[in-house]
Amino acid sequence: MSARLETFKASEPLTLGVELELQPVNSYDYDLSSSANDLLESPRRKPSPWAS
Repeated sequence: MSARLETFKASEPLTLGVELELQPVNSYDYDLSSSANDLLESPRRKPSPWAS
């Protein structure tokens, strides 16, 4: 059984993507913390002073 390859098609010009990964750490020993959910909920509980 052989798989057929799709016909080659030209693609759009290349783009560049950037990904930022943040890892919360605790302030005691700087080990990774499980506080990501708290950080994500924080803006909903307290409005930012820069929000209009």
